[in-house]
Amino acid sequence: MPSNLPIPAASSCTFSCAGDYLQISVRDTGEGIPAKEVVRLFDPFFQVGTGVQRNFQGTGLGLAICEKLISMMDGDIAVETEPGMGSRFTIRIPLYGVQNGTPLLADGLAEKCCWLAVHNTALTMFITSLLNHHGVKVKKLCRRGAGSGRYFAHR
Repeated sequence: MPSNLPIPAASSCTFSCAGDYLQISVRDTGEGIPAKEVVRLFDPFFQVGTGVQRNFQGTGLGLAICEKLISMMDGDIAVETEPGMGSRFTIRIPLYGVQNGTPLLADGLAEKCCWLAVHNTALTMFITSLLNHHGVKVKKLCRRGAGSGRYFAHR
């Protein structure tokens, strides 16, 4: 499913399966990060650069949060960087279903109908595409009015 998030022109993002892991790499052609600062890169509130030379804004929480989330999924995150050459961040998340050979329980779903009531448009599209892929007909329930709690069928 395509992402609606913009990726700057000087960046690239690749997805692959490496063994039993999903691997995602994001590369940029930015300034790179000095070696002495890489060791603190995942510390909460840490920001590369200081003072008036600092060109970027933010709280310094993004990479710390990423590291925690990836760790909770038994994954890891690594950075390769060189000043003046940009950086590459790579995350690896284990695919436990692949390791265990767990089959997808999709047998018998073809031609079934599913009513879906989800308030998040992107999540609705994602779940709908997964179900449609297995032959499930999806009908959506939509709110009749903001905060009404009432739903009506939308085809």
